[in-house]
Amino acid sequence: MIAAYATDRLAFSSAAGSCTLEPLAQLVDRHTDGAYAVVRFLATCPDGTPAGPLRYGALFDIDPLHRGTVAFTAAAPVTSAVLSPAEPELAILDRPPGGRGFVPFFRLGVQPIALGFDHLLFLLVVLLPAGHRPAEPQRPAILGAGAD
Repeated sequence: MIAAYATDRLAFSSAAGSCTLEPLAQLVDRHTDGAYAVVRFLATCPDGTPAGPLRYGALFDIDPLHRGTVAFTAAAPVTSAVLSPAEPELAILDRPPGGRGFVPFFRLGVQPIALGFDHLLFLLVVLLPAGHRPAEPQRPAILGAGAD
């Protein structure tokens, strides 16, 4: 059912037309924040040249915060990207070199810190003492009694 759902919401094409997507494997990928469903596909294109775009739309209709990560392994180097309701497509051959994958992943990492009130308070508490120079420690006076 998961593979059928993903296949219905994934489209890939080449210059000659739509590519056929065949689910190869369903996996579970575990991360610190939970488990992720992974579906691997084999794309067969009419002219044998996948030129994109790859269009992804799973769960966007029920969860606007959902993100899909895509790794296209036929290209060298491997293309990876984060797809969202705002950017549901990935052009395989027309991608900017090196930047398409990094920026969305970086944005996803910074977003909870920048938008989470508790994260901002934590950073304030950690950094506030860094700007304050501690006072010089008071040296105890050594009092001695002299012998007469």
